[in-house]
Amino acid sequence: FDRSRQLVSVPVESLMALRSGLQVLMVPVTRTAWGLYLRSSPGLLATSQTTAEIVAKQVNEARGKEGGRIIQRLQRTIGRWTSKAGATWERLGQAEPSSWRGRLYGLGTRLQERIDDREWFLKSVPTTAQMEQGVVTRFQLLAPSTLAKDRVTDYVRKVASQGVDRHRRWFYFNAALMPFTALLVVVPGPNLPWFWNGYRCLSHWSAWKGAQKLNTALSDEVEVGRDTVLDALTEEVNQKSGRLDDDAIERAAKHFDEPDLARTLKRVRFQVERLKSTHFELE
Repeated sequence: FDRSRQLVSVPVESLMALRSGLQVLMVPVTRTAWGLYLRSSPGLLATSQTTAEIVAKQVNEARGKEGGRIIQRLQRTIGRWTSKAGATWERLGQAEPSSWRGRLYGLGTRLQERIDDREWFLKSVPTTAQMEQGVVTRFQLLAPSTLAKDRVTDYVRKVASQGVDRHRRWFYFNAALMPFTALLVVVPGPNLPWFWNGYRCLSHWSAWKGAQKLNTALSDEVEVGRDTVLDALTEEVNQKSGRLDDDAIERAAKHFDEPDLARTLKRVRFQVERLKSTHFELE
């Protein structure tokens, strides 16, 4: 491939002939709203020397932008904190719904459903450490054939570029609030504002760094694949109720063997229909 930025349309069969990598799914949720989902696929590891050089370039650029070993060590530390917090949160979900832990889990779940789904998508982008270990080769986009390639790539690039600025600002804002929310420890009971603010701080950090990685991965050639199931979902949305129903969502999750895809699509649908979000629309 030419090293300059270009669009390359490839069939899904060609992608699956390769070995391992990551793929960005672009799934219709309503007639105007689209959900993004990052999945691992055993068919996306490029084996050419050119691609290896591109990946090495991505890692080196990421290192330079992040300030070297200190930032990488901080990223690993934050990753461990995030994993530990996630495990603690899942244990809360096992409590009786009527207990204070169960009610806290229910409240937190409702708040999480209101977090912009683009943030969840950016948080799923692997870290530089994973790139170094060969987990990430490059990002490849999979979208319905009704969407032009430039609309697909422009939308994903917009999500990444806007995510860098938005989540950087919010990270510093939440970080600045940490000392003030910590003062609430004198109030009886758990310091929920401090925990929530800390969670949002870590979340914005992960989304900020994920957006940077996505920008880097999309800075060179972009491969756009097509899928017949995405075509069928698009036709179903356009010809029926104008939205993706639960049955169609479950079919998509089963087709891609991604149970979390169902949760993502339902979250986008909730944010579009109930919260009236317009962030998921193409220009």
